[in-house]
Amino acid sequence: CDRRQRQMCKETAYEGTLPCADCSGIRTTLKINSDTTYELRSEYLGRKDGVFEESGIYNIVGENIIELVTPSSGEKTFYKILDGSVALSDSLGTLNGSELAEHYILKRQ
Repeated sequence: CDRRQRQMCKETAYEGTLPCADCSGIRTTLKINSDTTYELRSEYLGRKDGVFEESGIYNIVGENIIELVTPSSGEKTFYKILDGSVALSDSLGTLNGSELAEHYILKRQ
């Protein structure tokens, strides 16, 4: 593994509860696998049938951005690699600047 990918060379899981506009939160688990695949589980708390799972491939963009690609749709989601966690970001690694910013972080398990 090169320097920027070292953190992703072994299987790593991140967990946290992201904000939700119409539920009590989205319990999120992101599992990064060493073979450049990922698994993402989102549980909308307090909702019946509120569990969604997807898997796909990921790329490391620049030195510290994980780009998740959903194969069925081509949709991309970005997480910035922080120290012991990842934060939902845009494609440039810009984090949410609001007072809710700390709630968009998933911690390494």
